[in-house]
Amino acid sequence: MSSQKGLALSGLAGAILAVSLIFLAAITGSASVIRLNTGNNSITTSTSPGSQTTGVQGPYSGTLSLLMTDPPNAPKGVTAVYVSYSSLMVHDEGIKWIDLNSSGSVELMGTVNVALTLSSAKVPFGTYDAIRFDISSATVTYQGKNYSATVQGGTLTIGIKGGEVVSGSHASAAIIDIRPSVVNIGSQTGPEFVLRPVAFAFSVPSGNVDQSMGREGNRYSLVGMQWWDDDRAFANATLSITSAALSSNSLSVSLKDNGSQDIQVRMVIITAATLIPVDYGNHEMPMALMGSAVFIVFPNGTLVQYAPTLHTMMPGDSQPSFLQDLVLGGLNLTAGSTTTLHYSGNITLGFGGMMTFSHSIASGQSYWVTVIGDQSVVSAEVTAS
Repeated sequence: MSSQKGLALSGLAGAILAVSLIFLAAITGSASVIRLNTGNNSITTSTSPGSQTTGVQGPYSGTLSLLMTDPPNAPKGVTAVYVSYSSLMVHDEGIKWIDLNSSGSVELMGTVNVALTLSSAKVPFGTYDAIRFDISSATVTYQGKNYSATVQGGTLTIGIKGGEVVSGSHASAAIIDIRPSVVNIGSQTGPEFVLRPVAFAFSVPSGNVDQSMGREGNRYSLVGMQWWDDDRAFANATLSITSAALSSNSLSVSLKDNGSQDIQVRMVIITAATLIPVDYGNHEMPMALMGSAVFIVFPNGTLVQYAPTLHTMMPGDSQPSFLQDLVLGGLNLTAGSTTTLHYSGNITLGFGGMMTFSHSIASGQSYWVTVIGDQSVVSAEVTAS
């Protein structure tokens, strides 16, 4: 994580960087910007026709490898999550982007303590401070079958903590720590998956850049790597429920961010305890949302209950409006802070089902209250009053 600057070659660098560059203004618009506070896995990669290497070559260029790690938060029964990515770019401090002409697919459930090399390219000397790529599609393997998932916020621009220096003295590498949430908004027998990705990026210390990192598709073990443990601790975000109360017409959930990073709190789910497997953990995604009470958390902390019904299109009660509002929602809970979410009004357990199957919260019955954030999921069992 050296702070050494790359060589300043104004004339020649301008010519080299003219290949596949766009200006920093491209960050704005519809892109999802993620910023830091200062098993078996398969991977396929491809380069542009006729290219032997990606990126930009020249006498003043060095090798930069990009790796990806971390499994998603996914419901029980999900055994694989495949994401297809494209438009892999790196950003230098000269406010320009370099297109690495790399695309491929990665299976994320097999990346526990493993980093996979997505691309290894020649890029001009300099300091790189961001990575950008698109997740164009996703496939979820659930109970032995593959299902296409809806991808929300698939364009990611990720700041590299500390920056990544590329020089001619040694190879350089950076790791994308991707943490998508996979939610089944359908039923256990008729699943409909939504994937929302969040990512961080870290520089690999020069002394820890292994030669194998430069081979696309290589699996690099992160077990026992103190520098990686330190990076993960820096980007840690962990939700906890400090208290919760539930009745037929009210909900109150107090939350705390116990980590070192902010969390976008997206949804609150209430599910009858009888519908949840016995081994349901305190940090596990619900297997399905159908039959639950589903709330989107908006930026001001307001909870809005949704009950999209199957085979019925009602104003304000359609599946598309729920997905669109899920994109717009999200309360930012800063690291170390607490908040309490309140809802007053009739609570209906019937998301995704026919209205005739909907029912209210029953006093004395047990329910799971689950809070889903962009990086963390937490749940607590509550007895309704």
